[in-house]
Amino acid sequence: MKLEEVLMTQTIRDSFHKVCLNVIFSGIWIDQKMSPMFKSHGITSAQYNVLRILNGSNTPLTVASIQQRMLYKASNVTRIIDKLLDKGHIKKEMSKVDKRVALVTISAKGKEFLDMLTPKVLDQEHAIMSRNLSEEEAMLLSDLMDKMHD
Repeated sequence: MKLEEVLMTQTIRDSFHKVCLNVIFSGIWIDQKMSPMFKSHGITSAQYNVLRILNGSNTPLTVASIQQRMLYKASNVTRIIDKLLDKGHIKKEMSKVDKRVALVTISAKGKEFLDMLTPKVLDQEHAIMSRNLSEEEAMLLSDLMDKMHD
């Protein structure tokens, strides 16, 4: 479906405006496609993102450090951490150096959960993207988006 049909408009200023709208729309579209799979496992995409960040770190991370690494910078990291803590997926302890700073790590239960869920996430992403894009088109799109970020 073309972006103009989705937005029900004919007035897109130029190609640069269109690509901005398309990138925003595509991110939301992918998130909506992935959301039911995350929900069926009792988490959100933001919670999954935090688990991946913690799993990839060799040291405990502060809330601010997690926030910096997140895909969605606007996410309420403190609330996400509290939810993951309630589920037993992470551990949080106060820094011995600065009692105001909480240090967060992934728990054994969180690692096990992530190990179970990640193949499903990758399969879902592949199914979504390979439906209308070839491997070459996916690489080109990814390269162009990388170029846009530079």
